[in-house]
Amino acid sequence: MVADVWPQPDPIEVIERALRNVIHDVLSSNFGPDWTKDKNVGLGSNWARQLELKRQGDQAKTKTVAYDIPLAYSEFSDLGKLLVNNKGLFDPIFGNYFGDWNVFYALYRYAEKLRNAIKHHRDISVAQRYLLAGIAGEIEDSVNLWRIRGRLRTRRLILQFRDLIPTQDKPDSAILTESIECIKQWGDRTQSAIKAIQLDLNEFEQIEEQFKFCIRGPLIEMEISTTPSTEPSYRIDNTPYKGVHAELRLDVGCKDKLGEFLKIIAKPYHYIAYDLVNRIDLQALKKWSMERAGLQPGSSGSTGQELTDIEYSFVRHRLRIGACNYPDERGGKFYITVEGPWRFWRAHSLITPDNLLSFMVGDTTPKAMMHLVKMSLVQRNSHVMSG
Repeated sequence: MVADVWPQPDPIEVIERALRNVIHDVLSSNFGPDWTKDKNVGLGSNWARQLELKRQGDQAKTKTVAYDIPLAYSEFSDLGKLLVNNKGLFDPIFGNYFGDWNVFYALYRYAEKLRNAIKHHRDISVAQRYLLAGIAGEIEDSVNLWRIRGRLRTRRLILQFRDLIPTQDKPDSAILTESIECIKQWGDRTQSAIKAIQLDLNEFEQIEEQFKFCIRGPLIEMEISTTPSTEPSYRIDNTPYKGVHAELRLDVGCKDKLGEFLKIIAKPYHYIAYDLVNRIDLQALKKWSMERAGLQPGSSGSTGQELTDIEYSFVRHRLRIGACNYPDERGGKFYITVEGPWRFWRAHSLITPDNLLSFMVGDTTPKAMMHLVKMSLVQRNSHVMSG
């Protein structure tokens, strides 16, 4: 059996990594890569010399340099001093996110206090551990949102499903009959799911056609369709299939009911997207992805000089993660999709827009991201899907 809670990263490590990276990025861009040696920017010549000695000691011990930025060899308390000394550069990042620089700095100092207690083997309470995790998440989010110059305010979720109807050695009439029956079953389950989350079906508009069923109402839309053709739209292991596609669009205000809705639908999905109120600075996201995570887009699109979408492909194209902006200033979206035998059961509860952004800018490791993905492929109370 698979545990329902995936292992969380150490919040102290999250805070240190996020602050070291943003301090290095900001000060390097303003004062050059050797800013640690600038006594007006860093913490003095002796401090810079100590960083270099630690780096040399690390290299002598391991024959390689474990960290590629000098700041990685600093103390946690040094980070606070650098932030204060260069407050004018960091206030737009933390002051804007937390609403006030003093709020951010108070949280940093409290995290430092808890860190010191842990390092000296003193116990901290459960409430303090939760608070520390919350501070870590807020600091990491503030840095990542600064990188893409916007906030991740979700408007709605989009899930896509796909049923496959085998077409080999079947008469056209049988293929079409199965397609129509499949759409009917989807429609029946959708209506039952809407009732299960206590929404009034009388408030929904329904469109029923031979190869399409659409239901629209407050908070939820579902559209199921296929083509009237009998030609296969997929070929898996040399077996042809005709696809029946369903797309669920759910207002973010109804997200807490999604689990119950999907329980009635009883189908896994291959795609989940988060529609955002704000547009994404895709050029900045692409830059940070390349510089910090070493990610090269598998595909991208542009309109004129403006980058409109980027996508990254992993695990032999079975996993794709991307971001795009809608035309006409209608915001953007982050999405993740799987192919082959993989299907999501719990991505809506385990993978957030913050997770996707954090992965693309290098703050979430590929190992941690793949753990989330694998957990999302698992139906509750079942074993991990292979493949």
